[in-house]
Amino acid sequence: GDADDFLSRCHIQCFMNPSMMDGLAQKLSEALGKTTSLVKGESDKPKVDAVDLAGSKYQNKIIMFAQGKDHIILNKRFAYNDTSLQNFMSGRMP
Repeated sequence: GDADDFLSRCHIQCFMNPSMMDGLAQKLSEALGKTTSLVKGESDKPKVDAVDLAGSKYQNKIIMFAQGKDHIILNKRFAYNDTSLQNFMSGRMP
């Protein structure tokens, strides 16, 4: 659809709290790939299960994909918990 076409044109895609309901968590799980064993090679087990992506384990994570690069899983930083971010946003720089 139009949304898939739009996303395919983005060089960087970030996802937070994907849903199981619309299938996004499953798509992201597949995009993150499978585990790799030194003995067996690639396995059928996903690196991150869709249920985990949609649940509390990843509620404070951002999954980022950049075209031609490996994915990155980032920690969210909430401004209300971070004095340096609060100062930056209010113009009070050190």
